[in-house]
Amino acid sequence: TNDDANIMQPKPQKSTQEMFINKFNIDKSTVVFLDDSLSCIKSSHEDGWDKCILVNNGKDVDTEHEQTSSVKEYLKNILS
Repeated sequence: TNDDANIMQPKPQKSTQEMFINKFNIDKSTVVFLDDSLSCIKSSHEDGWDKCILVNNGKDVDTEHEQTSSVKEYLKNILS
């Protein structure tokens, strides 16, 4: 709907995440947060997202965060 489109703003602004969380009543502890930006992963983890996965596109990155090169494979593994 048009109302849903109004909440979409550029990431990684915390206000954008908070609007999305509030609009859809999201519990951060039940969500896997996937992003290809290490800075977004770090800030999201700091903001309380429990499971933050870096999509590294096949290039291992030096970080303590879990990584995957394939969102499709990652989701297939956790959902099976």
